[in-house]
Amino acid sequence: MISGMICDYGLVKAARRIFIMSGISTYSHWLKNFGIAIGSTCAFSTTCVAQIIPDSTLPNNSRVTTQDNIRIIERGTQAGSNLFHSFEQFSVPTRSSAFFNNTLDIQNIITRVTGSSISNIDGLIRANGRANLFLINPNGIVFGPNALLNVGGSFFASTASAVKFADGTEFSATTPQTTPLLTVSVPIGLQFGQTQGKILVQAVPPTTNFPPLTSPPSVTETLEFVNTRLRDIFSRPTQLQVLPGRTLALVGGDIDIESGNLTALGGRIELGSVASPSLVSLTPTIQGWALGYEGVQNFRNIQLSGAATVNASGNGGGDIQVRGGQVTATNQSVIFAGTLGNQNGGDIYIGARQLNINNGSIVGTGTTAIGNSGNLIIETQNLNIQDGGVVETGTEGVGNAGNLTIRATDSVNIVNRGLIATGSLNQGNAGQLTIDTKTLSIFNAGQVLNATSSSGKGGSLAVTASESVEIGGAQSFLFTDTFGLETAGDLTITTKKLIVRDGGQVSSASLGIGSAGNLVVNASESVELSGIAKIPLISGERPIPSGLFASSGLEGSRFIGTGVGGNLKINTGNLVVRDGAQVSVSSLGSSVAGQLQVQARSIDLDNQGQLIAETASGNGGNIRLDLQDLLLLRDKSQISTTAGRENAGGDGGNITINAPNGFIVSVLGDNSDISANAFTGRGGKINITASGIYGIQSRAQPTLESDITASSERGVAGVVEFNTSGIDPMQGLVELPTGLVDNIKLIASSCNAFAGSEASTFVVTGRGGVPPSPDEPLSSDVVWSDTRLPNITVQQYRSEKPTNKPSKPKSVEIVPATGWVFNDKGEVTLISSASNATAFKATPASCPQR
Repeated sequence: MISGMICDYGLVKAARRIFIMSGISTYSHWLKNFGIAIGSTCAFSTTCVAQIIPDSTLPNNSRVTTQDNIRIIERGTQAGSNLFHSFEQFSVPTRSSAFFNNTLDIQNIITRVTGSSISNIDGLIRANGRANLFLINPNGIVFGPNALLNVGGSFFASTASAVKFADGTEFSATTPQTTPLLTVSVPIGLQFGQTQGKILVQAVPPTTNFPPLTSPPSVTETLEFVNTRLRDIFSRPTQLQVLPGRTLALVGGDIDIESGNLTALGGRIELGSVASPSLVSLTPTIQGWALGYEGVQNFRNIQLSGAATVNASGNGGGDIQVRGGQVTATNQSVIFAGTLGNQNGGDIYIGARQLNINNGSIVGTGTTAIGNSGNLIIETQNLNIQDGGVVETGTEGVGNAGNLTIRATDSVNIVNRGLIATGSLNQGNAGQLTIDTKTLSIFNAGQVLNATSSSGKGGSLAVTASESVEIGGAQSFLFTDTFGLETAGDLTITTKKLIVRDGGQVSSASLGIGSAGNLVVNASESVELSGIAKIPLISGERPIPSGLFASSGLEGSRFIGTGVGGNLKINTGNLVVRDGAQVSVSSLGSSVAGQLQVQARSIDLDNQGQLIAETASGNGGNIRLDLQDLLLLRDKSQISTTAGRENAGGDGGNITINAPNGFIVSVLGDNSDISANAFTGRGGKINITASGIYGIQSRAQPTLESDITASSERGVAGVVEFNTSGIDPMQGLVELPTGLVDNIKLIASSCNAFAGSEASTFVVTGRGGVPPSPDEPLSSDVVWSDTRLPNITVQQYRSEKPTNKPSKPKSVEIVPATGWVFNDKGEVTLISSASNATAFKATPASCPQR
């Protein structure tokens, strides 16, 4: 360890160069590797006496005098209300102070460092009056654990190369001018050159450790967890803090806040990490200054770690803006802007290429009083919230929670107990939650919620994902719920593909007295719901099914709810529900169920997949399915509006299946059912329109086969109606033999026609028959088989030879007709007996001989 040594800024400069070239994550880490501890180096040592050294670049140069541990800074060059100082070196050792002894008419104190050393601040920086203080050092700025501010205005620490003014002039640290180019104009921007030093804020980490949420919390548990963390940051010792209503800005290259504490009560905090060349604009506001990044093409990185805090809370109005390339808050760090009074809170805006909220860190706005909470806006390419990280807006008071808006051009990933939430614990309403991204992924107890647990109304939740929304794993939720007296907000998902699996749930449910909101899913390609949670939520409870819920209560959870269930509408190409997953508008309490409507090309229910609008004791809900092609039910799957599952009252709901050009297919032995049953109430009504229905039959009572029922155990049965546009081949089918047909059995044996005592027969073949080919359809028309005998000639019967007897008239013998033939005109001629025909085989033994 090196301590009590004479300050060697060449060593510091060399250290910085090595740090940049080697890519070591933090400058303090480099110092530790070389046995130099922050707080004991020359940078923070009380034995260093040459930390503030003026240069000679101003018309009226600065002057520094020492009184005890106070470095008094006077003179400088004044231009109107601007006071300019220029230093070769500027650092404040531990337990020392730098006092800018300006006159009270000064509005802006603008200080630059023209040398090559970084500025190490581990003491107090003071200024008179309400002047704003700008400190620019392109080499870098380090704030130690004892760094403090006591300025009446706003404070800027920047590694910019110059400050630009409204008249076009600039005050440069890299190209200082000895000519009097100083201006009376107000600062309008920070100009960054080829290099941008790092800004580091260090402090001793707090001893309190807050374990992250480890179970699926209610909105009450979630907000109480956040509020406990926030009470802790207000109890922490101050570090870099400006007066209420002022701006605290750190703008440079990479920015690291290691356990540091940045505070602007009711004011504004700006964190900007930019790359060169860039211009960050400055705009005066009521709170001090607002920074603009329109002139920045590329950004560097910002990291908060070790329970670092960025806090703009107050009686109202506190804003925070964070702009960087990769922005990370980790190890229980907090970015928060809340209102504690009757004024509305300020907003938080975070813009980054990638934003990571990890390890119990929190980003949020809130209110505990009459004022409304501010809004939280995140714009990024990729948002990752994991390991107990929280992004939230909430209210514990009369004021409403702010809106939470997330725009991520590529992805939003919430995993490992990560949480996005807006909610209400009191009279105030929850805010609106909007997520607009390409892909949204929620896994391993990740949650997105908008909920209310008291008398405040729930807010809406809208998700737009151009590619996909995927939710998987136990305790992974996307929901708008009410645990209290008021209604939950509506939930809308618009995407190409929605996948919910392994116990994940999308829910707009009532878990209290208030009514559930509505759930609308628009998935242009498909909705795929599958599986159950592998680990039950609470020991002894049923496993949690995956699915979509607009219900009163949740299946598999400890929340029952007495409010009215919401409605659920699905518009998609293909809906797949399998392996125990559900689409539900059910009521587990005493209220009625909602309405379920699906519009799809096809619906596939497999392995206990369920579409249900059931109730425990109230009336069942209604289900309407509008299909183009196919409804397939397999392996104990269900479509049910059954009422009174607990053997209680309530009429069965109605089921309408409209597939005029499609088919409904099941397997008789699968025990897949379409039911609108009741226990003590009236059975519901089932109306089915389809081209064909296969493998499932209407029955009076449920069986172990695939049934369509509208029965009631102790009440009046319902109605089942069918409207099929075609012939059902299942009707009237006779099972064909498996062997070949013996054609001999199809030909009747009869005797030939012959004279005298010879007999004859008349064989009639009936109408109908089998198709000529198995590939040809069975027609509903009767088949006519033409079995007419061919037109034959009349032949003379055999007679004895004539004898020479006298001729005499021969009487005509009348013989009854025994048959008929067709003449050449197709007319029927009666005959007494058939003519001789050529025998095709020997006369059977049973026939008379000729």
